[in-house]
Parts: sequence; structure tokens; C-alpha cells
Amino acid sequence: MPDKPNVLFLDDDFLLLKAVELIARNTEFSFRLTTSVKEAKQLIKSEGYQIIFSDYHMPECNGVEFLAEVAKICPHTVRILVSASLQDKEAKASLEQQHIFTFLKKPFGKDSFNESLSLAMKEWERLATDT
Repeated sequence: MPDKPNVLFLDDDFLLLKAVELIARNTEFSFRLTTSVKEAKQLIKSEGYQIIFSDYHMPECNGVEFLAEVAKICPHTVRILVSASLQDKEAKASLEQQHIFTFLKKPFGKDSFNESLSLAMKEWERLATDT
């Protein structure tokens, strides 16, 4: 594992990514931010990520589809779905099928974001010791 755990955050909202960048500045994590599903897939193939956040509503595919693909490629990566509308049946089904570890509801603040990071890192460590 690298010195800092790697986190990928995918969202087509550039302003939200800027906010994530500000929040992430003072964390123990190394962040990559992208607005493109295609770029996210390339990054996942070339770099290892412990945690991946994905917005539900993306132009190229929805976040559930994206995170299901991620689960196939790197099953030990902790996957978090970000959305303002978390009532979607497909998203809940994906959680039950273990494509998604948890949800992060928009809008989110620094505390809820950091709590999601902390829980995700604990889950990643648990998964890493189980293998």
C-alpha cells in the first residue's frame, strides 16, 4: 500500500470536485478527482485505489453500473455511491449485492465526508486482512 491510501472521486459536477479537493487537503489520503467515467476506468487500471466514490448521475453511465464494474476489476476496493436521491431501487439492490459499501448523500459537509472516509478505510483494512 502507498504511504497515503489512494481515493478516487468521480463526479461530473466540477464545483463539487473543487469542494472535495478543499476538504481532502488536510486528510491522510491521496486523492484523484475526475469528471469522466472513461478517465476513472483508466485510472483504476493504472493505479490502485483503496476507496472509490462515484456520483449516481453521470452522463456516460450511472454510478451503480460504474461501481459494479469496479467490483469486478478490484473487488477489495471500497465503493461509495454519492447522490442527492438515494431512494433508487437499483442503488439499494447494488448495496445488497455488495457492489457498494455505503452511500454519501448530497449535499454533504466536511464531517460526513470525513466519516465516510474513515468508515471506508476501516472496511478496506478488514477486507485486506480477510484475504
